[in-house]
Amino acid sequence: EPEEDKNDDKKELSATEQKDLEKFIKGVLKEKVQDVKFSKRLISSPAVVTSVITPHMRKMMKTMMQGKENDGMANIPMTLELSSEHHIVTTLLAIKDTNEPVARVAVEQLFDNACIAAGSLDDPRVLLSRLNKVLEMMIYQGAGFDYSRQEYIQWPEKPVAEEATPEAKDGNAEKFEEAKATPEAKD
Repeated sequence: EPEEDKNDDKKELSATEQKDLEKFIKGVLKEKVQDVKFSKRLISSPAVVTSVITPHMRKMMKTMMQGKENDGMANIPMTLELSSEHHIVTTLLAIKDTNEPVARVAVEQLFDNACIAAGSLDDPRVLLSRLNKVLEMMIYQGAGFDYSRQEYIQWPEKPVAEEATPEAKDGNAEKFEEAKATPEAKD
């Protein structure tokens, strides 16, 4: 019974929402995917990639075709399957219109995560720049930057009395101040 309770608060995308998100994801991933579709077989993962050939066969074909990238045979079609109930996918639908820059990065990362899980990520170095972008977004968000508006959010300032109260109660506050003052004295 507890598992049923957990499923009750899960949001599932409607058929219209699924079509809308499929269109957005295809627009972001372009030629990386042959198709984007929703699947009921995913339980804990937000997405999976499938292909007509195995990851091992895919790597062999890529190796044999090195130097022939322009003949169109190097792009072996993959399908991105999504869970209509996973919170990452449902939240992606919610932010695609309100915060498109973040949604686009999330789609690319979701696709690469699925490729890693399937053993078919072509170049892991591409992942590093995007992970750095995700890290940057998290840090900027923590600092109050809103990517959808490309500006910092003005937070109300805390009263000085509130900040001083915890330090006054802390017995280590004096030691902290002494340690802070020591490096300045050496300069």
